[in-house]
Amino acid sequence: MRLTAVAFHCEFSPFRYLGLPADPAVRAWSLLAVIVVLGLLILLVLRHGEETVWLPGDGGGVLAPAAAIAAALEQTAAGHADVVRSQASVETRRGEPAATLITYLRPYADGSRVAADLEPRLRGRLAALTGVAPGAVRVRPRVLGVRQLKRHLP
Repeated sequence: MRLTAVAFHCEFSPFRYLGLPADPAVRAWSLLAVIVVLGLLILLVLRHGEETVWLPGDGGGVLAPAAAIAAALEQTAAGHADVVRSQASVETRRGEPAATLITYLRPYADGSRVAADLEPRLRGRLAALTGVAPGAVRVRPRVLGVRQLKRHLP
C-alpha cells in the first residue's frame, strides 16, 4: 500500500486510522492475523461438506445425510439376483425425496424387467427411510457385457 501511495505522490497510510502502533513487527503480525481470518472464512464458504437432503415434516423438517440413504437403496438393490452393482443418488425435488439408481446387471439380463422389479422395492424403502412419500424413483439398468463384468464386480 505504501509503494502505491508513493507512486501517486500521496502520504496516506491507513495504519494511523486503525490505531496500530508504528512498530513494523506489530503491523506484520496484525496483517498476518487478518490474512489467516480471511483464509478461514474462505474455507468455510468453499468447503465441500457432506451432502444432505431436506426432508419436510409437519413441524418443519430435518436434514438427513444423502450418502446413508443412498447406501440403503444400493443395499436393497443388491438383493436382486441380476444386480451386480448399483449406484444411487438421492436429492429433494419439489419438497419430496427423489432417487436415481444406476444398476449394473449381469450379462443377458432383462433390464426393463429388473427395473420394474426394483422400482416398487426402492420406493417402499425410500418411504420407510424418510417417512415421506417419495417423488420420482428412477432405475436406470445397464446390462453388462461379458468383458465388462470383471470391472464391475464388487
